Amino acid sequence: MAEDWSRLDEFLLSYVVDPSQKATVLASSFAAALEMVREGEVDLHQKEAFAPLIFESVRRSQCPTR
Repeated sequence: MAEDWSRLDEFLLSYVVDPSQKATVLASSFAAALEMVREGEVDLHQKEAFAPLIFESVRRSQCPTR
């Protein structure tokens, strides 16, 4: 994948202050990421089951008009 792709888990864990909140942060952020995919704001990929999720912001010129 291109360099502008990021791992979702690595991105999110940089914002987790309390380690006991890790599962909550990952679950809620995954749900939000799926919504952003549905709205055409990000692309989300996974190479195989249980592999890290990687994401990239969709450039505005590629987003469908609403």
